[in-house]
Amino acid sequence: MNCKKKSNIIEVCNYLNQAVSDVLLSLTDAESEKLSEIRIKAELPVILIFTDSKQFITKTGRMTEIYSDNLLCLSRDELDRCFCRMCEYSVHSHSQSIAKGFISLKNGCRVGVYGTAVIHDGKVQTIRDIHGMNIRISGEFDDCAEEIFNMCFVDGVKNTIICGPPSSGKTTILKGLCRILSDSCQKKLAVIDERYEMSSSYLGYFTDVLSDYPKQIGIEIAVRTLSPDIIIFDELGNANEVNCVTDALNSGVKFITSIHCKNENELIMKKQYQILKEINAIECCAFIDRNYKLSKILRVNNNENSGTDNTRNKLCYERSIHCIQI
Repeated sequence: MNCKKKSNIIEVCNYLNQAVSDVLLSLTDAESEKLSEIRIKAELPVILIFTDSKQFITKTGRMTEIYSDNLLCLSRDELDRCFCRMCEYSVHSHSQSIAKGFISLKNGCRVGVYGTAVIHDGKVQTIRDIHGMNIRISGEFDDCAEEIFNMCFVDGVKNTIICGPPSSGKTTILKGLCRILSDSCQKKLAVIDERYEMSSSYLGYFTDVLSDYPKQIGIEIAVRTLSPDIIIFDELGNANEVNCVTDALNSGVKFITSIHCKNENELIMKKQYQILKEINAIECCAFIDRNYKLSKILRVNNNENSGTDNTRNKLCYERSIHCIQI
């Protein structure tokens, strides 16, 4: 049983109304393990997203896959109260993250928030009239990153991208790699935790965590002041972030990050990947399916004249993981 996920569910109940909390607290260990999202909307049914099903909640507190008029809905006032509790009754102090569409809870769970955008000078300043929220239940598995570590890093740290669809466990994998690289390998790590999703977990003795920093600023500060061996951050995004990564590489620092994509065809269409590949900055891409399962390792061939790494290909074949060079 993933005790971290169970405790996160209990913590999330503190922000929800009694009817939803009662159902969540009644989940079996197996059901809690599979719960990934709680979706709440004003005047619409509450939905629980499990890894193998989608469930409504009836007004009598039972789960069902069948839509009907007998389903539990939150009023707008109830939704607003949940939102205020998640903001610790200080919406203003969370205004920057709300404008970006999320709230980070103390336990590392991220809540997607949407409603009516307030625009100023072409930018979202805040959100009013909250329409709904999507609570993502984070988990933690002590051995979740061991397979990727053994496949990608056993012969040295490589510039690596963890690839997978939303809610596949990319952030959890990054946290697991932090613990291995810090405590087992004694590498100095700098983690740029822009959305407070990683710093709620133990990340290792040799790990410095920069919370709430925009990634490009955090990367610059880490390189200049913390002398890291590796910089780790979630969701490589815009061109400014990519440029900061290239600057860090020129300073002798390795990086590990993540990108939303299902396969290599989607990956090579990403502008971030194209820029880093162009300067031979990427050495390894690890693809994961839902539930942290490693499905494919891509060794990026930065030397067009190099031969195939037969040892690595043999290892991948023995572990039933497709390993190719791109």
